Amino acid sequence: MCGRVPSLLARKWKHVDRPDPTPTLPCLALTQSQARFNEIKQRLAELSTTFSNNVLDVTKEYSLIIADKTVVEGVPKSAREMWAASGDGDADEGPWKITLDGPSYVSAMQHIPDRATRETLYRKYVTRASECCDSRNNVPLIEEILTLKLEMAKLLNFNNYAEQSLSSKMAKDVAAVDALSQMIAEKALPAARKELAEITEFSNLTTLEPWDTTFWSERLKESKFELKEEELRPYFKLDSVLDGMFELMERLFGVTVERANGEAEVWNEDVSFYKVFDNDSKKHIASFFLDPYSRPSNKRGGAWMDVCVGKSAATEDDIPVAYLTCNGSPPVGDTPSLMTFREVETLFHETGHGLQHMLTNVDVGDVAGINGVEWDAVELPSQWMENWCYHKPTVKSFAKHYQVSPHTCVEKRHVCPRVVHVCPRVVRRLCACPCPKAACFLQRRV
Repeated sequence: MCGRVPSLLARKWKHVDRPDPTPTLPCLALTQSQARFNEIKQRLAELSTTFSNNVLDVTKEYSLIIADKTVVEGVPKSAREMWAASGDGDADEGPWKITLDGPSYVSAMQHIPDRATRETLYRKYVTRASECCDSRNNVPLIEEILTLKLEMAKLLNFNNYAEQSLSSKMAKDVAAVDALSQMIAEKALPAARKELAEITEFSNLTTLEPWDTTFWSERLKESKFELKEEELRPYFKLDSVLDGMFELMERLFGVTVERANGEAEVWNEDVSFYKVFDNDSKKHIASFFLDPYSRPSNKRGGAWMDVCVGKSAATEDDIPVAYLTCNGSPPVGDTPSLMTFREVETLFHETGHGLQHMLTNVDVGDVAGINGVEWDAVELPSQWMENWCYHKPTVKSFAKHYQVSPHTCVEKRHVCPRVVHVCPRVVRRLCACPCPKAACFLQRRV
């Protein structure tokens, strides 16, 4: 028995030593506050579900039908095909149905030259589930969530919810978060001003409105870098990207990924099931579901990885299973799913999260895979996987035109989009935290 202690300690030390996200919770058992704490947790869960459902419902209810061909003049065919398919129209003749779903909306803001149409879509998008939607107004929900989180924090002897949240994260305290936000703002704001000034000058507009920024940013990139993001799509067929990513996983981690459709029940015909095998032992070590396409009727926007089955000796679950969910461009007619470069990045990003979950050797459930990892550290594997999208040999291994034979690889087209006009987006994100400089800038310009 004594000989097992070092091994057990090595596996379980993090579980024993990790910070409790509610360190003062045990004292609630001695008071009536515990009942109130449980009520708050339950209500917050309800509010979160209602909030998400409101956004989803408003998103899927709205559509803009365009019959005038001049409105979509110059728009890439892939976008017109997507809009035509959603509205039973023709890619060249219309009508075209634009929705607030991610791929549809983003393509419209990037490529529709008609400023009034972009403004209409933008205003509908940014006011989803707001005061503009009487039956699905999330503003009262936000106010109640903030009130309840403050009350919960005080029950746990924190001054505010930010302190409670940071108790299980790497950041030392609220002041450290504020300092980092201010530091980033000081670096990003001058660059954001310069980039927006450049876009404004290129557009010849007196005032660059929020619905203009994306459109003219794309035109400027096309002019400066001879790069049209839509031209990359034929090089990023989903199946080819997956094959290249699986080859990368084999090279890095010594695992083989095999399609196993039919071996597990799925919730939609778009979903695929995969098994992961260790190359040395040939053992089945993990599985995952991939739900790659946007479905505005029943699927919220964004992308995420979640746990289906976690590895745990206590529950005798030895094979972890992950959900990888994206909202990428679906196939249209006979054309397969052709991804934007950002969609490729997103797929690699979520796979990074999935790999941390699936390749764990830890069998203590609370700290296996992504469990027990601080929120401000959990993005490391995903960002690391994203970086392989900028590794030229890796990209060339799968970025081949899906129609041209012999397959031509993407060459000069592989430009680094993440460094082009990124600072205004950074500033927008800073406005979600208490950063006065960024907030002031956003109110004036974005």
